Amino acid sequence: TVNAATCAGGWHPTDATAALRAALASNASLITVPKMAGPWILALGEEEGMLHESALPMGGLSDMTIVLETGVELQAKRGDFHSPKLGSDGKAYKGWRTLITMTACRNITIFGYGAKLTMWKSDYANPTLYNHSEFRGAVLVADSQRVRFFGLNISSTGGDAICLSRVEDTLIKDCALHNAYRNALSMTGGVNVTVEDSSLTATGGTWPMCGMDLEPDYPYEKVERIVFRRVSAVGNQACGFSISPGQLAGQPNVMGVQFIDCIASANAMSAYTFQGLHSPNITGTVDIIGGRISDQKSAGLTFFDKNSAGVQVRVAAFSLPPSLSLCLSASLCLSVSVFVFACLSHLSLSLPLC
Repeated sequence: TVNAATCAGGWHPTDATAALRAALASNASLITVPKMAGPWILALGEEEGMLHESALPMGGLSDMTIVLETGVELQAKRGDFHSPKLGSDGKAYKGWRTLITMTACRNITIFGYGAKLTMWKSDYANPTLYNHSEFRGAVLVADSQRVRFFGLNISSTGGDAICLSRVEDTLIKDCALHNAYRNALSMTGGVNVTVEDSSLTATGGTWPMCGMDLEPDYPYEKVERIVFRRVSAVGNQACGFSISPGQLAGQPNVMGVQFIDCIASANAMSAYTFQGLHSPNITGTVDIIGGRISDQKSAGLTFFDKNSAGVQVRVAAFSLPPSLSLCLSASLCLSVSVFVFACLSHLSLSLPLC
């Protein structure tokens, strides 16, 4: 067991990055982060020309449990986390700036009950202080297996609270992801991924602005056995849950996603949004089982495209407002094939209201 407060000079009130990096470098099976007199301030220590940077880079680590004790706050250093200089196209490069980045990790567990990770979203959104970027996130996990998060409270990020990319056997449980700039939770793909008993709330700032956005980047990514159970998406500036697998169309892909007893409420756009379902190459199922939709400012379910030979979207009885609309884009016409395996006698169809 390693106590981070005893590493590399220990906690410092203005920058505690070195102590936490040294604790991770110990490769101890158990690392504890105790509550100190103030937050654990994390800085990048940026170097000119670096595309991706993280305050706590975790590359190739395995078999490690990290315990953030009650009252601990991991906080981004204010004024840090700048994106690379503007490119010739006038847009900031897509360089990630994160509190934690895991790449090629295996069997990593973080417990954070009563702890929190915070950033400075309002600063990042101020063009007089920062170049625009959607990639100032709290946690990025890529090409990793058996990563588990318990009890994390993540807020005010300049990108995603958590982003998962090409992960396997991953669990997010009892986490609160609040006030993210891009999405509370972004996923480009995964196999055997479960998110349960968690909240995705008040996302807003730059698109897509969803509670959860499942959007692969490449045809070779997999979207298999992904389960959201008792997850609430509330008060987001766009939709609650977005499924956008269009990039998988380049080759045959069978996807499988389930939403079980999930809640979508008070989102500015649809509770569930589907787009990128235009190709017969993308098959499989998306199931919405139980749960509730309420106080939406738009439709319950919105389809922007759908191939009748492609993914089946199946809806089992859940709690709905008196009139739920199924919204279709004008170009979709009658190619939608939605298999409803519960009686929804009050389901209304509106064409085209999106």
